[in-house]
Amino acid sequence: MRIAHLTPGTGHFYCGNCLREATLARALRRLGHDSIIVPLYLPVFSEQDGTDDRISMGGINVYLRHRFPGLRIPRPVGRWMDDARLLRWAARRGDMTDATSHASFAVSMLEGTIPVEAERLLERLRDLRPDVVCLCNLLLVGLVRELRALDVPIIVSMHGEHGYLDQMPEPSRTRAWEAIRTGLHEVDGIIAVSDWYRRTMAERLGLAPERIDVVHNGIDLDDVEAHDAHGTHTIGYLARMCDEKG
Repeated sequence: MRIAHLTPGTGHFYCGNCLREATLARALRRLGHDSIIVPLYLPVFSEQDGTDDRISMGGINVYLRHRFPGLRIPRPVGRWMDDARLLRWAARRGDMTDATSHASFAVSMLEGTIPVEAERLLERLRDLRPDVVCLCNLLLVGLVRELRALDVPIIVSMHGEHGYLDQMPEPSRTRAWEAIRTGLHEVDGIIAVSDWYRRTMAERLGLAPERIDVVHNGIDLDDVEAHDAHGTHTIGYLARMCDEKG
C-alpha cells in the first residue's frame, strides 16, 4: 500500500508533528508499505529515506497569495520561491508557532481559500498515486475538499492543536474551530495520540468519542543502546521548550 503523509515541514527546527509522522512512516515501511513523507510549506528539518524532496505548496507562495489575493506568480518565479534553501532562510525570520500573528493565515488555509496552491498539491499527489492520504494535524483539514478528487481514504491525526487554536484572537479562533468541525465531516478516519486527547477533542469538536481511534506515539529504538539501570530508571523527554509545556 502506498501511503502519503502530508506534513507542513519545519524549515530549521524540530517539530513534534513531523517527527511523529516520520517515525510512523519508517515503521510502516518496515511492514512492507510504501510510505512517503510529503512536505507542504517548508522542507523537513532532517530529510530521511522516504521523504519527497519537492515542496508541494511552498510557504512563500502560499503566504503571498494570502496577503495579496488574485496575485499571479509566474511558474518560474514560483519554482524559485520553493527552493529549500530560500524556504529555510525565510523560516528563520519568523515565529512559526505564533498563533496571534498567523491567525488570519491559518484560517485562510482551514477555510480552503487558496485554491491555486491546493491544485499544485493535487498534481503532485496524482503523480504519486497514493492509496491513502494522511494529514499530520488538524490545521491541514482545509485541504480535504480538494483531496477528495483523488478518491482515496483521508486520515487526519490530532495531538495538541487545541492549545494553538485557543491562542488565536477572535474572530479567527471561532472561525478556525468551525472550519475544523466542517472539514472533519469529510475525512474517513481521525486518530488521536492518547485516550485523554480523544475525549478532550471529541467534546470540543462535538464528535462521538468512538469516531476517533487512538494510536499512541511510537519510539524508534534503533539508535538507543541498552544498559544496566543499576536499580534506577531514566526517563527521556523531547519537547519544544515553552511555558505551556512546563
